[in-house]
Amino acid sequence: MLDAIIFDKDGTLFDFRLSWGAFTERLLAEVAGDAVTARHLGQVLGYDATTRQFTRTSPVISMTTPEIAAILHPHLPRIGLAQLIDRMSVLSAEAPMVPAVALREVLQSLKERGLRLGLATNDTEMPAQIHLQKAGVLDLFDYVVGCDSGFGGKPAPGQLNEFLRRF
Repeated sequence: MLDAIIFDKDGTLFDFRLSWGAFTERLLAEVAGDAVTARHLGQVLGYDATTRQFTRTSPVISMTTPEIAAILHPHLPRIGLAQLIDRMSVLSAEAPMVPAVALREVLQSLKERGLRLGLATNDTEMPAQIHLQKAGVLDLFDYVVGCDSGFGGKPAPGQLNEFLRRF
């Protein structure tokens, strides 16, 4: 019997390219200081601002916020790593998420079937909760964790194991 479902956030509940392209452009413009550096940082992250596309191997697709910050940090000597991670989390929370489906309708139908809903993301927890709140669906989730919630990031099993333990 199925009792619960856990979702990934980006690329599942929200359209990855439309949501994170705007975030990436804003982040790079802010931390780079000039267009040449921003373009270079985009290449480092596997993002092309001209086409607004991520490469299939872009770290933004699969890595945690601290891991992405660690990739950018060597190219940004005037910004501390902790400061960069904090700024990325703030900008992430402000990123305009574009739902991939009619979220309220789909998730409400699952709740009405008695299912518990969870969210596991490589984003940090605070922005993930804000994204769900802005989409009007946070109240439907029984479990929301990010890479900073104490269970690690994906693809490691910590977030899923904790979900299984709770439900």
